[in-house]
Amino acid sequence: MATSSSTIGRTEDITILQHWAAEGIDPLENIIEAFSAAHRDVGFENRAQHVSSLRLLVKSQVLREDPPDLWVEWPGRNIELAVEAGVIADVTDVWQDTDIEANYVDGARDAARFDGRYRCVPTDIYRINNLFFNLDLVERVGVDFESVDTPAAFVDALERLDASLDVPAIVINGRDPFGPMQLWESLCIAHGGPDVYDALLDGRARTHRGTVGSAVSSLDRILQYAAEDVSFTSSAGSDAAFVAGDAAVTHNGGWAIGRMKATEDFTYGEDWAYQPFPGTSEDYQLNMNAVVPSASVEEDATVAAFLEHLGSADSIAHVADTLGAVPPRRDVPVDGLHPVTQRHHEALETTRRQLPSMTHGLGVGPDVVIGLKDAIVTFMRDRDVDAATAALVDALETQA
Repeated sequence: MATSSSTIGRTEDITILQHWAAEGIDPLENIIEAFSAAHRDVGFENRAQHVSSLRLLVKSQVLREDPPDLWVEWPGRNIELAVEAGVIADVTDVWQDTDIEANYVDGARDAARFDGRYRCVPTDIYRINNLFFNLDLVERVGVDFESVDTPAAFVDALERLDASLDVPAIVINGRDPFGPMQLWESLCIAHGGPDVYDALLDGRARTHRGTVGSAVSSLDRILQYAAEDVSFTSSAGSDAAFVAGDAAVTHNGGWAIGRMKATEDFTYGEDWAYQPFPGTSEDYQLNMNAVVPSASVEEDATVAAFLEHLGSADSIAHVADTLGAVPPRRDVPVDGLHPVTQRHHEALETTRRQLPSMTHGLGVGPDVVIGLKDAIVTFMRDRDVDAATAALVDALETQA
């Protein structure tokens, strides 16, 4: 276990590969600065890589036997194969010799733990099944989203918005193609409920082909009212378009809150509002990020000390405030966080089920994610509902 003294004695910089800074915001910067102030002999190489290519870069460096010391990753099943391959360090001591294990929420502990051993430190939690809407635009048309509680009603609302506005009814980030894929997930929950969603995670997709197909059909209808450049729009780009008033509604994860709250003259409750995606208000579609340590630093006391610092209440509070995220620690105050983040924090405790994301690999393995992404990419090009349904079912069945 690492010491808390001002010098530790590491001769090389700690290398960190992360995606946040590539998107214009870096919650790790201040955390690194605070650690460096206490440990003056420790340097950092804090490198940014876009989320769509970060995992490929990490994999290539691992294959070259030159992995980064730490990298930001989605935990859960997403890193299961890497754990089994011996690529990721065991940091159980960091959890159990500090207050991290006692204070982290169950979902974060479960996503970080494999066969009883901890392999990463989650930093933030997000709800994905969200609907954000521009109050001026929807009120101008007379759409009341509080009464929109099914996918069919949502499509009807989009049709009304499309007929009355000179901007698209909805903006979707389809470049990666995480946007339509996570929207399809929300639609699976809305059409089938949590038990069916869990069955899909377990690879029992053929039994529930109807739900998969209904979700694809609803996605197809929603895309009719989206901006034409959906396949070229990034997550940050779709949020920027929504903030600029270039669409009435958007569906995205809670990370969008950080971007919205950072925008001047775009005030929650006056300019925009939020509710859970129609048909999913009782469930929590869950994603999170974690800092993952390479197996090459398993015995490194400096890296252990930094992970302890990263998982502290002060550091997690900073991440939550910067990104608009729900903190994975129970002892982090949420009173000062954005009102929507506070609602997400409350929902994490009160909704009937926490459903791990497929898109972000918490609920399914990497091979399944690749199959799902390929199916969505093909669907976005061909818009063939039956073919997409078959491809998604096939991809999910590989999880069995």
